[in-house]
Amino acid sequence: MDANRRRTLVAGAAATAAALLGVPGCGHTVTSSGAMATRAPAGASAAPGVKPTLVSVAMNEYSFSLPWGDLTAGTYTFLLTNEGTAPHAMAVGGPGITGVKQSETIKPGERTSLTVTLRPGRYEVWCPVDKDRNLGMDTAVIVR
Repeated sequence: MDANRRRTLVAGAAATAAALLGVPGCGHTVTSSGAMATRAPAGASAAPGVKPTLVSVAMNEYSFSLPWGDLTAGTYTFLLTNEGTAPHAMAVGGPGITGVKQSETIKPGERTSLTVTLRPGRYEVWCPVDKDRNLGMDTAVIVR
């Protein structure tokens, strides 16, 4: 296993563990060079002992690549990658979420995660950066 792949796996495991344990201040970002930077947590909400389903999400101008058709109620960790040329983040609002759960804003080539527990119902997902939502980086999701 090459060093970059190992570093990415370790960073993902650390973020998932921090989200599951609710450890404050243990959010992370992996830069395009593979370096890990520590940042504030990004809206973790998994209960201790709950293993979230991991879902990869690519963010671009002005869309998310999401497997929304396959979501059922449960806890998810969205592994976000900014494949665009501008900063992006992901915000989620809907049943059972007080206010909005939002990832940190990441630069092009960076990665972060956002853990949320989804109940059956309709959720709004959007990019809260600048005017991205108005430019089409906004979608509705139905969770069964």
